[in-house]
Amino acid sequence: EVPRGIIKVLSRHLRGSVRELLALRGAAPGEPDTSPASPPVETESTLTLIEKIMTLKRVDLFRGSPDHVLAEIAAGLTELLLPAGRTIFHKGEPGDGMYLVVTGELRVHDGPHTLNHLADGHVFGEMALLDSEPRLASVTALAETRLLRLDQAPFYEIVEARPEVAGGMIRVLARHLRNRIGDISRAGARPVTE
Repeated sequence: EVPRGIIKVLSRHLRGSVRELLALRGAAPGEPDTSPASPPVETESTLTLIEKIMTLKRVDLFRGSPDHVLAEIAAGLTELLLPAGRTIFHKGEPGDGMYLVVTGELRVHDGPHTLNHLADGHVFGEMALLDSEPRLASVTALAETRLLRLDQAPFYEIVEARPEVAGGMIRVLARHLRNRIGDISRAGARPVTE
């Protein structure tokens, strides 16, 4: 229960910092993206269990987890394929899963404001594993992109049973929070702490 509490506190602080950073960059706080939804295409899995495990090993969140734990996680992943131009989710939509980029390139954006570019080995939407708060930004494929999706419910089961995964999530969230606070400081604003 302690790791889950730490994760929730870090998540809350990180969301506040991201909101402040978005405001500093001129993005309208809390305004959902109004472009039409275009869900990803769920594909018949073309990746083997071993390939999924190798993808998980590249992700900080799961680094240090034994292979048998990664095999449990890999078995619960859904493979998705997005054509270029397809938006996987929009700002303001409820979050309930995390995505791992197997191949491709994505743009994280708030309307016309580009916040980040993601490519092979990146993870996004990880905060949605912790709570079902609305998404803070939209994510759109810039090229054909293959993703692996981990839903919230199986993740919680893994965290309860595997403390090393909870530790990985705490490390990732703490690093993201540190980075966002640094971004805010460089932008000349006071970081949000609650």
